[in-house]
Amino acid sequence: MVGNAGQKSVPRCRAQRSLSVRQRQEIQEVLPRQAGSAASDDVFEADEFEDFDDIDKPIGDYDPLVEPDPDDWRAADEQQRIDVIERYHRREGIDMGRSGLHATVHAIVENQIAEGDELPIRRTLSRLMAEGLDRHEAIHAIGSVLVGYINDLVRKAKSETSPAPQPGNNAAYFAELEQLTAESWRSG
Repeated sequence: MVGNAGQKSVPRCRAQRSLSVRQRQEIQEVLPRQAGSAASDDVFEADEFEDFDDIDKPIGDYDPLVEPDPDDWRAADEQQRIDVIERYHRREGIDMGRSGLHATVHAIVENQIAEGDELPIRRTLSRLMAEGLDRHEAIHAIGSVLVGYINDLVRKAKSETSPAPQPGNNAAYFAELEQLTAESWRSG
């Protein structure tokens, strides 16, 4: 593809932004290292890739319909995870209301999914998708259970008659996830 000034340009696509850390490092190794060098015909020239501004970061983009690489996701800091989720929703024109809270819940669910089979969240996600939800909807469904669970914990903690919740005891949350279905979430 040739740009207006006769320079080569590279089509930007979602795959570019979904490179693993290893792939980005391999590409970075072949990028020109001399600052201020003359324009090159090298299609891997850094200026051609606007998304390589965060090449040293494990995740540069987010799409809830595509599972992020679990290692890359866990390697990112929490604020970067939240930022890429907010950016996705803005880019797609999705009104989130309280965007920070919405993106935080997304990030928590993605964190739990990235843990693999240690938690039942990945199984719940797969089951909900098999029942007809897309991945984004399934994340929202799981997030709704998570928010309800957190709300219950806060109410119990404020109540003088209820014992304080025990850290690490998520049995009630996991049980609610087992009961969650695509149909129950849609009728919600």
